Amino acid sequence: MTLLVSVERGGSIGALWHATRTNGGVAGARSSRSMINGTTEDTDEKTAEVPSQDVIIVAGDVKGHVGAAKDGYSCHGGLGFGLRNADGERILEYAESHDLTIVSTRFRKCESHLISFYSGNSKTQIDFVLVRNRDQGLVTDAKVVPYETVATQHRPLICTMRITPPMFKQVERSGPSRIKWWRLKENEAAVTSRIRLPTVTTVDETWQIATDAILNGARSELDTTKT
Repeated sequence: MTLLVSVERGGSIGALWHATRTNGGVAGARSSRSMINGTTEDTDEKTAEVPSQDVIIVAGDVKGHVGAAKDGYSCHGGLGFGLRNADGERILEYAESHDLTIVSTRFRKCESHLISFYSGNSKTQIDFVLVRNRDQGLVTDAKVVPYETVATQHRPLICTMRITPPMFKQVERSGPSRIKWWRLKENEAAVTSRIRLPTVTTVDETWQIATDAILNGARSELDTTKT
């Protein structure tokens, strides 16, 4: 399964998704999404609320420049764009404190696939996608789509993830046993020899006794399916 996360504007860090992990994969259908607005403390609190076993995807306009190089930050992939500023430092510290990786700095891209914001002669990379360090292997690509806009002056950032669908144990269907009537052609004589028709009394009683005799003879010779 491929999951596409498109960046939306909406607060200091954008939007946070988390999907519950199962034994066989990730239950994407059970994902929840909440907008993160306001201060860094709000963002930290909402991120900390996500259970440790869940997959986290943080995506949005982070309103900061994390820069082109790592400079000692393990959460930075070393393939970003531009110069770092104070808000970028804040985002890097947030990612480090929650064991997140900025996956949109992990892929070598040309400038047009990194720059997400244009304003006059100014061009910057301020839209990012972050996941847990342990889940960065799920991300196969992250790039900006040039010449398209999702908000004023913003280019869409597409993150592609490959997530294994959850494995559900197949429940064996069971029901009443059935006579293997398809064997009748080869065993018709044997079945017939086992049928003892009753003395005729009333129509209903005779019909019921005859039916039971035929079914019992068929079960004995033809066998039944397993329940």
